[in-house]
Amino acid sequence: MKKLINIMLHVCIPILMGLIIYALFRPNSLLLSHWLINMNINIYGLINQLQANVHFLPPAILLYNMPDALWMYSFTSLMIILWDNKLSSISAFWILLVPFAGILTEAGQFFNIIPGTFDILDLLFLIIASVLPFILIKVTIQKNAHLITTK
Repeated sequence: MKKLINIMLHVCIPILMGLIIYALFRPNSLLLSHWLINMNINIYGLINQLQANVHFLPPAILLYNMPDALWMYSFTSLMIILWDNKLSSISAFWILLVPFAGILTEAGQFFNIIPGTFDILDLLFLIIASVLPFILIKVTIQKNAHLITTK
């Protein structure tokens, strides 16, 4: 049950937040919009209605840097949770695979090796989103251990 709660909090909610940012505030020309159009549910019409009723634009940092950071946080958290918060040579590979790839991709954009626009904020957000799950899960473990020892 605890694992399911952690997955909801640290995986599902961040992904949902990133999807909401993309759906409500990013252009409909993005790949996500094409996926939604091709789905057999009427979510695209709902998103169009919501977009029409949103009369503000969040800061650029929320629009452009936060979604990738949320997804990076989500993936890293999922891997840590699935590996039961244990780091070994095997689990470290899987836990760090996507954060390493994301950071390397942003660095590749800086050196014009990978197409795209390098953004120092993207790099900073990806690093923070990769490290934050380790900190939060460590704090949670310590908190739970303290609660167990004081009972």
